[in-house]
Amino acid sequence: MPNSVISPETPFSINLKLPPNAYNVSAKLEGVTMYMGYIPLQFTQKGSYWSAQTMVGVCSEPVMTWKMTVVFTDAQNRQQSVFYYFDSRHAV
Repeated sequence: MPNSVISPETPFSINLKLPPNAYNVSAKLEGVTMYMGYIPLQFTQKGSYWSAQTMVGVCSEPVMTWKMTVVFTDAQNRQQSVFYYFDSRHAV
């Protein structure tokens, strides 16, 4: 997602590179600037990366910060959490 412009109510892809043998991958998006509930993400493995399609809602602010939380189990059966923040912007 770096260097991408995320627009509300417009589908976009999220691609993750997780450690080899990661499994039980679950993820969600939640608003930081404004609480807008949770958006569950369904990742599927595509070779060496994981991919999901999603979209975010419209916020009353021109720029909305979102947090993605990804939880997975690694090859040593340890649960890992990764957090990623990004912004969505209204079209100008």
